[in-house]
Amino acid sequence: MNIFERFFKDQEQEVGPSLQLAHEILEMASLAHFPRVIQWLEHEAMRPIKMASGQDMLLSAARQNALLEVREHLLHEVQRAKALLESENG
Repeated sequence: MNIFERFFKDQEQEVGPSLQLAHEILEMASLAHFPRVIQWLEHEAMRPIKMASGQDMLLSAARQNALLEVREHLLHEVQRAKALLESENG
């Protein structure tokens, strides 16, 4: 399984990250481009909603919500991985 796929696992199936998964998540978060991806997600989510038509407005708002959800999910998983490793070491 690809490291990125683990971030998007169905949360109902998830019981918590293993130590190996926590290390992989933190390894991905330490990549030079990870902060840029987070910034891009935030920047793109803050673009104004298109008001051209009802469908455009709905699609634009859905896009904003999806980008923010992905950003929050990634950051949450990084925090969970850090907490797990700290509890194992502490």
